[in-house]
Amino acid sequence: MFQLSEKEVELLLSQNAIPSRMHLGGALPYVFTKKGVAGISGLLTSKRAIIDFQRLTDSIFRFAFHLYIIYIYKYDYRISMG
Repeated sequence: MFQLSEKEVELLLSQNAIPSRMHLGGALPYVFTKKGVAGISGLLTSKRAIIDFQRLTDSIFRFAFHLYIIYIYKYDYRISMG
């Protein structure tokens, strides 16, 4: 993995690979080589990675649900009281 230079970003912009510099969030992006992508894809498709991803998404869902419940309790009485 390496970071693109200003010149490489300008090349991507000129080829319409990136719509605008705003899509980069004001920073130079990090990219992977073909060899790096092949290595990561082997890791991401392993059985353990899939299980870990499922656990992560479950945790994120539970967290978001708890935030929603807190929001409802915090603002519901204001709505019902008019």
